[in-house]
Parts: sequence; C-alpha cells; structure tokens
Amino acid sequence: MVKPLPLTEVAGRAAASPLLQAAAHLVAKDGFSGLTLRPLAGVLGMSVSSLTSRYGSREDIIAQVLAEAAAEDRLALTPWTQMRDRIPAGQVQSLAELAELMLDHAATDQRDLSVLFLECVQASSWDAQVRTALCDWRDVRADAWNGLARHAGVPQDVISSGLIEGYFIDEFAYSISLTRLPAYRTLRRLCLRRLFTNLLPVGDPRWDDGALGEALYDLLAEDAAAPGVVHGVALPQDWRLGAARCCAVQLTRHGVSAVTHRSVATLAGLKPTTLAYRYPTQEDLVIAGLEYIITHLLTSVADLEASRSGELVPADPMEGLDVGRATFAVAVAAIRMARLVPCAADMRRRRGINLLRLLQSRSQDYDRMDRLSAQTLALGLIGAGLLNPVNEPSSAANEALIEQSRRWMLDAGALG
Repeated sequence: MVKPLPLTEVAGRAAASPLLQAAAHLVAKDGFSGLTLRPLAGVLGMSVSSLTSRYGSREDIIAQVLAEAAAEDRLALTPWTQMRDRIPAGQVQSLAELAELMLDHAATDQRDLSVLFLECVQASSWDAQVRTALCDWRDVRADAWNGLARHAGVPQDVISSGLIEGYFIDEFAYSISLTRLPAYRTLRRLCLRRLFTNLLPVGDPRWDDGALGEALYDLLAEDAAAPGVVHGVALPQDWRLGAARCCAVQLTRHGVSAVTHRSVATLAGLKPTTLAYRYPTQEDLVIAGLEYIITHLLTSVADLEASRSGELVPADPMEGLDVGRATFAVAVAAIRMARLVPCAADMRRRRGINLLRLLQSRSQDYDRMDRLSAQTLALGLIGAGLLNPVNEPSSAANEALIEQSRRWMLDAGALG
C-alpha cells in the first residue's frame, strides 16, 4: 500500500481538502489514469471500502475532486483579479505581464493542482463524465483569463469565440514543462503581448517583436541527444507503418499514458515482443505516432497550398487524428517524463508554422502575419479544440475562430 502523504507536501494551498490534495498528487505523479481507488485510498490512509463508503464510486470521487478544485482555484485567483482591477484599462503591457506572472504562479506554486487541470482537460476529450464535472472549474479559469483580455481591450466577440481560453489552456501545458527555459519564457511573453493587442507585428520591421521571436526559435531547438521527432520523415512501408498509425491513434484519442507496447500491439495485431524490438521505450512509440501524424499533415498542407483551396481542415485521411491534440498530450506528459521535455520544446516552437502557410495561401489579408502571429493564433485554436470531444468535427469551429481573428486584425487597422 502507498504510504499516506503529509498534506503539506501535496498540492498548492493549505486550505485544500485531503481528498483534493491526494488526487492532485497522484495525477501529478502518474497522470489521470493513476487516479484510481486503491492508490487514492493509500495516500489518504484508509481502506478502499472506507473511501467508497464516504465518497462513492470513482466517477463520484472525480466529480467531488473537481468541484473542490474549482472552489480552491476561485480563492487562489481572487488576489490576481484584484491586481488586474487596479491596472488601468487598456494598459496592455502591464496586463500581459500580469498574465505571465499568473502562469508562472500556477506552474510552480500550484503545480500539482495545475497538472490535475490539464490532465482533466485532456481526459474530457474522450470521457463525457469528466467533461461535465470539469465545467465549473473551466469557467473559473476562463473568467480570470477572459477578464484580463477584456481589461486589455480585446473585442468581446474574440473573447466569446473561445480563442483566449484556448490560448491559455495550450500555453499552460508548456508553462509547466518548459518554465525553466529562458527562451521559452521570452517567447511566451511575446505571444501574450500579441494576444492582448493584435496578432500582427508593430514597430520597426527590421527588429520588432516578431524578429525577436524568430531569434528564439533556434534557442528552443530540440536537444540532439534526446528523443526527437523528424518532421516529414519517409514513413516505412511495412508492418511499422501500421504500428506507427496505432501509436498515433492511442496518442490522439487517449494521451501518452495509453501508448504502451501492449495496447499498440493489440491494436496493430502484432506481438508485443516484435513491437518492443523496434520501439524499445514508450518515448519511441510516442515519437513514431507523432511522426505519422506530422508527415500526413505536411502532405495535406502542401496539397492545399498547391491547389490554393484555402481550406483550414482538409479531407482527413487519418480518421480524425490531430497533430494539435497529440502535441498537447506530449506537453502534458513531459511534466512527469523528463525525456520528453526537449520534444515538447520543439513542438512549442513549431506551433503555427503550418497554419501560417495555409492562411497565406488563402488570402492576401494574412500577408503581414508572421510566425509569432500564427503561433499565438495556433495556441488559441488548439486549446479551444481540446474542449471538444475527440471525434467531433472541428472544421466549422476553426473557421469561426479564424474569421473572428481576421476581423480583429482588420478592425485594428493593421491590414488592408
């Protein structure tokens, strides 16, 4: 049995209940799949029967945990919203700096609670009960983030579209796994300024914030000694192709925890030993899945550019596999799997590259967008998409978000 954990060593605030602290600790250690009855009872120092007698089934316990987390976060966010209200409306740089401080605080002082939130966002994609239980907590965080944007003067239709909430959800995962990297923190600061003003670059084009953003890309490049994703790799045309696809399916639909030798072998109709010989570690399986998705994405983007069709979401040859959802899963997993941190950093710096290519092939309205513009927009699109069920069509929702952003840029007089 797991030894009971001293309450002061678990999540965030001393006021948190033992149940919330124990659940947050388990999820930070083992992911959402680790939140099961026996380990939870062990951390709380009680039997499973006592746990279920007091709180009910696992689903009841998760609902209780998320309700307590929403209440805890509401209290934790109050000082920040009070600071926001003391900043004069429209002081964009100060509000962006406050948003950065809030992200840092959540990533460090409230780390376990924040990991619980991210894991539940991910699980809500395929678990309707988690999606329902998470609603109140999502509203608490969205109110804080949207309030910052509103105070900065971001148009209400952009806020209502879900772009702001989506941006913070996606960025949040990287803030926890990459916060120790100065290049990441600087890049995040630049994106926050764009988010709270306008997506396009302003100032001297020889060295504006976009130029600084470009200079940071190489600093976030993947460590050559770490597990790495090859973008546009030639996919093998043997049994490994099917295995890589099954890795992609598990990664997209159930997160990194579901990408195991046993689950992938079963899905692919292979012997686990055969799979393990070619892909010895879980990280190898994750990378195979990412490379499968990314290669298909790059092919689709190239086809759309050639046809200048302007589509954002092409006819999907992969039955809903989504590079944004998969890379978010890697960022969340990197919080507890150190070998994936360089991979997460590489995914973060590449956010928006393909989106920029698609938008600029669509219309001259986007000619002044740079990679920093597209990166900020891509974070919002990906984060907003995570809030929908995993198999729900996303084309119409993405188009609506893109249109809101285009009008925002036009209304600011930065285009046309």
